[in-house]
Order: sequence, then structure tokens, then C-alpha cells
Amino acid sequence: LGSQHLYQKELGKDKLSDYQKMDTYVSFDEIIKMKLSESTNRFHKTCPPDVWMRYRCILQYHAETNMWPTADKEDHFCTSITQWVIEQENEDTKVAEKILKESCMQTSELKQLATMATAQVSPVCAVLGGVIGNEVIKVISGKAEPANNTLLFDGFTGACQTFLIGNKFKGNNSKAQ
Repeated sequence: LGSQHLYQKELGKDKLSDYQKMDTYVSFDEIIKMKLSESTNRFHKTCPPDVWMRYRCILQYHAETNMWPTADKEDHFCTSITQWVIEQENEDTKVAEKILKESCMQTSELKQLATMATAQVSPVCAVLGGVIGNEVIKVISGKAEPANNTLLFDGFTGACQTFLIGNKFKGNNSKAQ
């Protein structure tokens, strides 16, 4: 959307604010370059949400190997991701250890993630398609505040939330939808 996108906030039934610009805008390229330890907010003080860490693991593995994780590569996936976290947090080994102790970063969970990384589950696709469709309508119409920065849908739990990544100085926020 960019920092120049204009929208009207919903103030109540059939009431809209004046047009305003997005509060913050961080490009996807900037988001991907951030360390996991920098992707936190008031609800996730030490590590980002599990679904964001899983997504970053999959993207990182693909960036390194030009392949998606699969069941037959699960051991390589685990080793590669563990090494990436350690290298990424090279300034602070305590932070890397804390991230690697998260439940979604355990070897068994990473192996499960590798097995399911390329799966397409129809109900998950349908729900996410509906959410994205709603966001597209908000953007095109300029009515209601669109999801800013990152919209996370966790197919394991069915939770959907926005997660503002990359703007520490304005106070990141996250809200369930």
C-alpha cells in the first residue's frame, strides 16, 4: 500500500473519519531483513508469534537452498534453521537460545513444519482467501483501516491477527481480528 495510502476509519454505523494516511509503513523487504528478536510487540515481548517464526523459517530455507522444505529434507531443514537463528542473533547468544527454546522451534516441531510446509489445505485457503478479499475491498474503497504490514493466519489454530513489524519507535501493536 505504501505510506501515501489514504483511508477513512470507521467511527460507527455509517460514520467515517476524514481521509488519513497509514500511520506507519515498512516494506516487505525491510521486514524480511529483520532478526526474529526484533519482531516483537507488547503481546510478544521476547519472540514474535509462532506463526511468524514458522513462516520465516520456511522462507529462510527456500532463500538458502532454492527448495521448499519437505519430509525427506526435514533433518537438513532443522539443521539449517537452527544455524540461521544462531548466526542471525550472533551478537547475543542468549537471545538465540531463547528463540530456539520456543515450542515452534523445537526439533520435532521443525520436522513437522518441514513435512507440512508445502501442503495446501482447502479450508485454510478458503478462510485466508476470504480475509484477503475483505482487505482488498478496504484498500480499493478507502473505507475502513486495512491490515497494515503483516496479516498472520495460523492454520493450526485458526487465529488471524495483524502484527506490525519493524517500527519500534512508534510502538508496535497487534490485534486479533
